[in-house]
Amino acid sequence: ARVFRYEPNYILSEITNNTDKYNAFSNVLSGYGMYTKTYDKFTASGGIRIENQLFKVNTYDFSGRPQQVDRNYLDVLPSLNLIYGVKKNKNIRASISRTVARPEFREVSNFSFYDFVRNAQILGNSNLEKTDIYNVDLKYELYHLYFLLKRFL
Repeated sequence: ARVFRYEPNYILSEITNNTDKYNAFSNVLSGYGMYTKTYDKFTASGGIRIENQLFKVNTYDFSGRPQQVDRNYLDVLPSLNLIYGVKKNKNIRASISRTVARPEFREVSNFSFYDFVRNAQILGNSNLEKTDIYNVDLKYELYHLYFLLKRFL
């Protein structure tokens, strides 16, 4: 980011700091597998995804000294989905899975950016880590709602 300000007499001057820049690298290698099997009214579907992310950010502190954020994330992300067919157009579904949210480059660098939603200046934090997210879902599904409504109208 480049920062400018107006001086007296409408002169524009640059006041960019060392902390207003960074360079970064990210590489994600992944693989996955999935299996589905049906038993009478039950359908089971499961899978696993493995991700390895190499993450590097080069930035500076306020005195101009270089700082480096270097991470290597290895994540095993399983999922399981079970479906019970109650009737032709009705299901009960249960699922569980794991996902991750990894920080962005600017969030771990010593870089200041403006957040328009919060109306605030945000400074990155090199101590941020990824977030592990566990998802659980249970639902009742009804298909062909139009045909069911037509039957009662």
